[in-house]
Amino acid sequence: EIILCTCSASGADRIVDLCDNIQQVIVDECGMCFEPETLVPITCARAKQVVLIGDHKQLQPIIKDNDAKRLGLEISMFERYAKKAIMLKEQYRMHAEICHFPSEQFYDKLLLTSATVALRTPSPVDFWPAQVLHRKDVPRVFCHVEGCEKSSVIKTQYSNHGSKSNEKEANKAVHVAKVLVNKYAVNHGDVVILTPYRQQQVLIKEGLHAPYDDIQVSTIIKSQGSEWDYVILSLVRSLPKDEIEAEPSSKWLGDNLGFLRDEHQINVALTRARRGLCIIGNKNLVELDPTWSALLSHYEQGETIVDEAWPWN
Repeated sequence: EIILCTCSASGADRIVDLCDNIQQVIVDECGMCFEPETLVPITCARAKQVVLIGDHKQLQPIIKDNDAKRLGLEISMFERYAKKAIMLKEQYRMHAEICHFPSEQFYDKLLLTSATVALRTPSPVDFWPAQVLHRKDVPRVFCHVEGCEKSSVIKTQYSNHGSKSNEKEANKAVHVAKVLVNKYAVNHGDVVILTPYRQQQVLIKEGLHAPYDDIQVSTIIKSQGSEWDYVILSLVRSLPKDEIEAEPSSKWLGDNLGFLRDEHQINVALTRARRGLCIIGNKNLVELDPTWSALLSHYEQGETIVDEAWPWN
């Protein structure tokens, strides 16, 4: 028999008392679990074998308390044992050109694309810059948009949280989504718009009026574990060029890039797409971060950085 439950539920009396012959414990998405959380099924089940499954390069446990972070609570058990992990090196989701940068940046070039990916039915979408300019099958783009970032407060049942939005980026994301479904007849369910900020998610949803209101809009955190044919990513953070520091301090970068400095979120966002990836953001600002600087360099080599006039007619 197989028992499916959360880590915390595995310590409940009804499982511990009634299931006294557990042979194997499997903890999925272990990279997102608090270490004490992972210990619950391991210690309560008294199993002969424990299997931890996850990716410590993607989302970590979500810790809001800075002292808890400093003391190491955001380090999962999976991450602690990562050097002993067996890596599954072949991926079956992303087009090889989408996979290339994450593999190089986050996985020491070890993440390889299965040959079966190239055998899929060709995508009807042909607006990618490398395809238009050079007839190369490179379905990715960074669209440079100098929008105006706005701060706001999102009220929840329990508290108020600061968030960010960028109307110009939201409009561009909605426009790209409409081009995909109108010009190329892409199914609405095969497109997603991702963003790190909940207020931007709200703004984009407001722009997707019927018949486009069933196109999914999600935060990056909520997208882990999911995949779509086409991903549009709105980065939100922006500053006028004359307000961008030439040699910014770490604090300045933290204040002005926020979630965009989190490599784990970046990795998740860049690895959701099967057939095409469109990133919308202010390259003058994000290039100050080492990870985004490396991505922009990679995209520039492939001539896949464009201005806001894209998609071209």
